[in-house]
Amino acid sequence: MAATSTTDDVQVRDLQIEWIRTTKRNPRSAKNHDHDDAEDAGLAASIGSEDESRMVQLPVVEQIGAKDFVLIIGERRVNAAKARHYKKIKCLVRQRLDPMAAHTMRLLENLHRQDLHPLDEAVSLKIAWLCANAEAMNVGGEAREILEKDKTPFDQLRDLLALLEKNNFAPTKPAVSWDRVLDELGVSMSPSERKRKLRVLSLEADTKKMIADVDITEAGLRALGKLKGEAQIAVAQQIAEDPKLASRVASISNLMYTRGFSVEEAINQVKHGRATGTAEADEAKEEASSSEDRAVKVMNAGEQMIVALQELKAAVGEGGLVALPEPFGGLVRDALKKLQLEIKQVVGA
Repeated sequence: MAATSTTDDVQVRDLQIEWIRTTKRNPRSAKNHDHDDAEDAGLAASIGSEDESRMVQLPVVEQIGAKDFVLIIGERRVNAAKARHYKKIKCLVRQRLDPMAAHTMRLLENLHRQDLHPLDEAVSLKIAWLCANAEAMNVGGEAREILEKDKTPFDQLRDLLALLEKNNFAPTKPAVSWDRVLDELGVSMSPSERKRKLRVLSLEADTKKMIADVDITEAGLRALGKLKGEAQIAVAQQIAEDPKLASRVASISNLMYTRGFSVEEAINQVKHGRATGTAEADEAKEEASSSEDRAVKVMNAGEQMIVALQELKAAVGEGGLVALPEPFGGLVRDALKKLQLEIKQVVGA
């Protein structure tokens, strides 16, 4: 019998390694995770032998049956143990979990790791968002049934979208906003970073599945996110057929988005070298343009403020506030104090 210790609803148990099975539901898809043999070998060496294990973070599993455990967190650790010929491995064992809670656990485990592919991140976050909306729309039970099936996140995403669309889900007016879901998951980022992240999250489900095997950067995904509906899917299909286009997606997107090119025209333009630039360079230009727009707005507002202050000075007159009878003098002084406070807050004085 496996050795056991208990803390609340979690047990620490020594399990036969053959009892533990992986799942397709892992947010970190194998095709989007470049396995580093040296890194894997280093992990295997670091955990020590079964008799003298140095494994600090225990894998987390969900118990399905007496000798049936599904891995939730720690697939690389289990693989490292197998490489060291462990027969048993110490695990944190949870009883049957709510499928939404299990997805959240897998997502949070991977979310803050730097090597999580942006497409994997986008799919898993969107699943969390759709589940939150399913709950709000009273179809949470059906959403749980979808998550409980051993399907890839791409397939789960497709099935969840079909469920919500059948129940009149409006992505532009969701019951639960993206901001709320990101806040609850602890995704901390500036407003501009969150705006860029949402562009990736808004990619069509078919687009994500088409380019799942393509080496594309997050900036490239954001450039693709500028396009909507059929146009986005058509470009994704071309990228899937010719992965070299992934590095030129910014130029393709710009030609279609700003100049009205068709997919064929934009790709032909790019292939013949008549359009240059990477997604990262294009995004930098976009941010610079946005900064310039803000600077112009500040300068225009400042000039208007100068004119307004000159008119205010003329209205007060040469005698100043002393010349104004009460209660008018006091009212004007209060108004000027408020104005002074607002100006200090703007300039940071």
